[in-house]
Amino acid sequence: MKLFKAKQISIILILVLILGLTACTNSNDTNNEDNSGDSTDNQNKSIEEIAVSFVKDLINGEYDTAYNDYEFDSKMKEAVNPSSLQAAIDQLKGSLGDFVKIVDKTQTSQDGYEIISVTCEFENDYMNLNVVFDQDSKIVGFNFSNVEDFSKTAEEMPDNIEEQEVIVGEGKWQLPGTLAVPKGQGTFPAVVLVHGSGPNDRDETVGPNKPFRDIAWGLAEKGIAVLRYEKRTKEHAQKVVDVIDEFTVEDETIDDALLAVDLLKSNDKIDNDRIYVLGHSLGGYLVPRIATQDEDISGFVILAGPTRHLEDLMVEQIEYLSSLDGNITDEEQAQIDAAKNAREKIKDPNLDLDTNFNELFGGNPKYWIDLRNYDPAKLAKELDRPILIMQGKRDYQVTMEDFNNWKEELQDKNNVIFKTYDKLNHLFMAGEGDPNPTEYGIKGKVSQDAIDDIAIFINGKK
Repeated sequence: MKLFKAKQISIILILVLILGLTACTNSNDTNNEDNSGDSTDNQNKSIEEIAVSFVKDLINGEYDTAYNDYEFDSKMKEAVNPSSLQAAIDQLKGSLGDFVKIVDKTQTSQDGYEIISVTCEFENDYMNLNVVFDQDSKIVGFNFSNVEDFSKTAEEMPDNIEEQEVIVGEGKWQLPGTLAVPKGQGTFPAVVLVHGSGPNDRDETVGPNKPFRDIAWGLAEKGIAVLRYEKRTKEHAQKVVDVIDEFTVEDETIDDALLAVDLLKSNDKIDNDRIYVLGHSLGGYLVPRIATQDEDISGFVILAGPTRHLEDLMVEQIEYLSSLDGNITDEEQAQIDAAKNAREKIKDPNLDLDTNFNELFGGNPKYWIDLRNYDPAKLAKELDRPILIMQGKRDYQVTMEDFNNWKEELQDKNNVIFKTYDKLNHLFMAGEGDPNPTEYGIKGKVSQDAIDDIAIFINGKK
């Protein structure tokens, strides 16, 4: 694998509503199979044929063809462009390795849309590339999802825990989830896991890695129940597109985290006096806002939580990744300049609400305006409930600068504990050398030391 170039960068902190995963690498020929998309006469094709052709064009790097030769609805046409399609596929290949072949195709219906899932085998695992059509056979969405019937990363659940499927919330935004509970009688302390940015599944899957599953199983083995759930932007991607102009972090993250806490309160196996919230990345950034909306939450864990404005981190990530090979090309510099221009627009007090999302790192103007005056560390200072703040020193996405900001603001508070880990990256998995996105495509495990520290924090608060 080669190191990233700027145009291939994965940005985990960005709001990715239609496209998203993590990491990226070079593309590969498609296993000597004829995967060239025939897009010349899509009007005479079934939506399955259109979806397969569209996916083949993307896999083969025909991004201009994929954007120009297929019929998108107006929102999809505005939300994506050839570069964003390339970024999504680069990210996918970086997480899962080289493309191998298409192994299956399925069609499902949801909320008036037809979804063609093209199941693809990659070097490290399988993934559905989902093409969403409206009733006029226009493409209205494109996203990725895990494949239940194929897996190269399946693991056995520990014998001393059990899991049950649950539903978080109700109505149009209800979310499927999994509650991991220690075996045995009695009530247990519990924690809700709150995702980072992008359309995450309940395991916060990144390539072959499943950090939220690691945390859930690890804590359940230590007597702590753990609730994880599909993120709204993954489970209801098309519904989100319908309300995208008004979408903020309240919709993306906060509302569902609070509903997950409510679900735990109603479970007779859970000790209602010991319910915690753990936020990772964007989830950690939003922990103080979650805390202010539910006084019954007992305490909080912040994993790699940013303290700075997200648009500043976007520029920092792009600059860092562009410099990894020691050479910033003209193309990379152009992307850095574009990122700085986006940051300038986001910070503009007169930001136009009609600004195209592609000019704002993929988020709508109201999303950014909502966060403009938010300072998570200052808000956390108002909290008197226990907080554990954890940071990997090899994290290039949320860095020690953010951790030090938490510490500077909160170091005099006796309810806050700080922990750092020399070898851990953004996923709290160990690595060596300069951190880079290619390591997300290597199967790892969340550090046992980190899991132990979370367990001690929660189990010690009686």
